[in-house]
Amino acid sequence: MYAQDTKDDTTIKFKSIHTPDDAYVWLATTFLTTIFTATDSKSLAVVPSTLRSRVATYQKIVGAIELRVFSAPPVACSSSNKLTRIYSPCHDFLSAPIEEPWYLPPNSSRDDILDWLSTVQANGSLITPSTTSLHITIPTYNGELDLLCIMSLRINFQAGGFVDTKYKLTSIPLDPYGDEHAGIGTDALVLLFVLVTLVTEFRKFRQVRKQRLRRFWSPWSIVTWLLLVAVATFYVCWGVLCWLVYDSTLQTKIIALDDPTLDVDANASLVETYVADIVSTVTTMGYAMIALRLEAMAACCLLMLRILGSLRFHPRLNVVTATLVKSLQELLPFCFVFAVCLSAFVVSGCLLFGDNVKHFSTASMAYVTVVNMLFGQFDLAQIFDVNYYFAVVWYWSAMVVLFLVLFNLLLAVVLEAFYREHKQAEAQSAPYINAIANLQRVEGPWLWPWAHNDMIALGRAVKRKHLHEATAPAIAKLLNLPLGQAQKVLAKAIAFTKIMDILRQPNNTHGDATGDETDVDRVNHQLGEMEVRIATMVARLDTQDVVEAYESRGEFQSVFLTPLVYVMFFTFFASAALTHVPIETMFPSQNGLMAALVTSGSDTLTADSKMKFKNIQSQADVFPWFIDTFVPSVFVTTDYNNVSIPVDQVGRIAAFQKVVGAVEIKAYVAPKIPCDVSASLSPIYKSCHDWANAEQETPWYLNPKSPAQEIIDWFQEVKANHTLVSDANTALHINVATYNGELNLLCITALQIKFQPGGYVDTRSKMTSMPLDPYGNDPSGGLMDLITGIFFLTTVGMDYRKIARHRKQKKAVVWTKWRTVTWMSLASVLTFYVFWIILSVLVAQAQLKNEIIAMENPAFDFEHNTALAIVYFIDIMDRMKTMGTIMIILRLSAMAAMCLLMFRYN
Repeated sequence: MYAQDTKDDTTIKFKSIHTPDDAYVWLATTFLTTIFTATDSKSLAVVPSTLRSRVATYQKIVGAIELRVFSAPPVACSSSNKLTRIYSPCHDFLSAPIEEPWYLPPNSSRDDILDWLSTVQANGSLITPSTTSLHITIPTYNGELDLLCIMSLRINFQAGGFVDTKYKLTSIPLDPYGDEHAGIGTDALVLLFVLVTLVTEFRKFRQVRKQRLRRFWSPWSIVTWLLLVAVATFYVCWGVLCWLVYDSTLQTKIIALDDPTLDVDANASLVETYVADIVSTVTTMGYAMIALRLEAMAACCLLMLRILGSLRFHPRLNVVTATLVKSLQELLPFCFVFAVCLSAFVVSGCLLFGDNVKHFSTASMAYVTVVNMLFGQFDLAQIFDVNYYFAVVWYWSAMVVLFLVLFNLLLAVVLEAFYREHKQAEAQSAPYINAIANLQRVEGPWLWPWAHNDMIALGRAVKRKHLHEATAPAIAKLLNLPLGQAQKVLAKAIAFTKIMDILRQPNNTHGDATGDETDVDRVNHQLGEMEVRIATMVARLDTQDVVEAYESRGEFQSVFLTPLVYVMFFTFFASAALTHVPIETMFPSQNGLMAALVTSGSDTLTADSKMKFKNIQSQADVFPWFIDTFVPSVFVTTDYNNVSIPVDQVGRIAAFQKVVGAVEIKAYVAPKIPCDVSASLSPIYKSCHDWANAEQETPWYLNPKSPAQEIIDWFQEVKANHTLVSDANTALHINVATYNGELNLLCITALQIKFQPGGYVDTRSKMTSMPLDPYGNDPSGGLMDLITGIFFLTTVGMDYRKIARHRKQKKAVVWTKWRTVTWMSLASVLTFYVFWIILSVLVAQAQLKNEIIAMENPAFDFEHNTALAIVYFIDIMDRMKTMGTIMIILRLSAMAAMCLLMFRYN
């Protein structure tokens, strides 16, 4: 899946697709060459018909390869701001109807398929800016293993330019039982045990009804019936799968399409119908196989629980089950506290890293990521690349609170429960083992006395109430047995009864009527005693006690309402923060930019690969990156299909990110100073540089509407006269401001290339997005802010009442650590909203939008208004940088507030 090495003939892999351009390269150089091995019709004729259309030698493609394209219809941009004038059209990505699928015959030559690919690329019918997803389905058959396999490859194109790849392979046995009949025998045994379980449960139900007990549904009986349902569902799915597999229609169509004598052109309609049916049937079989596995997993888990529950009869075997049950009962409060702490770090992780790291791009993925991080299953370099200092603080805070503290508390609770259960099992095991030994002494190793005729006769006599006295002579007389034999029968019955008495002590699953009545009577008696004691205490209260009791009612309410208030405060503030920092839209936007300009990572490096920002290792790599990657990605004039785009869409990075203002390039140069070297070496190294006092040169501003060749010529010119990169350079800063009308986001991209005295080159990138319409995209943000404000004022009022109560009672107002945490959390929330208001005001100002629109006006003459254009460029960039800084402060204050609210609840 991944290409880790660099080779001249390495082709791009599926998991290395980062841009729509990569998708075309993958289709042409990897996918088609792997599927269609014959280059032309002559090469295809040489290959035997039985060996054609095979993938990896053994996987024979059946039917055809299906390609489905999902495209979003164009719509008017919904944003109410002025910038929609320079961005059109938008697309409804939530409603992407499927277009007519293509079916590629596996017996075709590679040249024919490449011609088809060139045709669809030329007419723009495969991948366009409106494409949301490309689904490739490949059904194959492996005769060696007798397996059908459905391979599904999906390339998802998101509104920000981010490309996400997913794949899924599902195999289905084509002959479920085959020559081996072990499967039938296993199914028969499973059916037998299911029937035994049903009979056992039915007998328990009859016993409960007969003894008029109060309940039948215990937790273990619920697990049993869920297990039976899971097993039944498993075999229903298995039956459906077998019915689909053994249906001769599928195999007939597959054989018909593989017939060399079939005239495809003359029977095009029939072939298309057969192919569609084959792909649909195999896909359905894949879904049935997935459902089969899920039901098997559920049945195995439930069966595991049922086995643990069935071991309760033995004191020592019951230790693990009892420990789990007791731990779960005691862990409910712990789980609530852990969920609050985990949510705090999940939300703060989303706010800090969600716009750059995929694992934090949604709250659901972030929960999984944080839990994996606690077990060491996360690549920390991903968050360290975003911001090292923020990542270190967040990571160690999470590890200390969640792992070092809470996980050890969890372990302590489980060990404490195990110790108690183990101690109890030791106390119960001695009489149980003695009872088993007594029964074994009189019965033998079988331990089941009721299989003998005399014991059966005794049971029938007891059931018919013929035995009025449980003595050996009475049994001997009733059953016509010798006295010695009767004594042995009586000993067996007594030993068996003792075992059952011990078994009923720790586990009385259903209870009995007498026991229930005794418990009820005992509880009623205790309640009566409590009422008498309360009445006596009330009678003894004097007037002052009554006054104090009445005045303390507010404190009583505060004690019980405070946790609820803080939990609701925490929840609604987290929702408001995630609404105002929309990471789910920021991530595809920023990663679309990153894939075009920055990413190196796991992309395939070949002799034709373009230099990526993360691959810059020396000054010599800077201009190849500018010319081969930066300029083609920023100064865009054609789409994915190499078709010229309209003038109003020129200058869009990754098809969606429209460059606003200009591209800013700043060079920092260290002044020359005499070298501090020994006199003998000074002739060979005459001048050095003061790297600590680098000076910024006059910045350059590149018009995004300029032709790409003009920008390339400018870079060639500054390269020749050494005005951009020289041995005195300490850093290059490239700033690109963009607007995404699909997601209604502004984004500032800062690329920094740092040159160090030793020749080492360090590259850093930072992207910050800002919602251009703070409440327009998601009106629920206003409601979240209102509710958060209510809880904010409620918290202030509650603490003020505490202070007033202390002053009224002439008690000293003490600033405890929890009061300090409370007011720090309030200060953090207030800081968050102060900066949110500032950001909203800056976004709402008309000057920034007017300047951007003016620069996009086709009538604006840059040559005759150069000074005004530069003023606009500088103002747009400065405003965007200010908004980006405020957005970072907004996130940090939200993270601080989340952590403080978490501690305040606990």
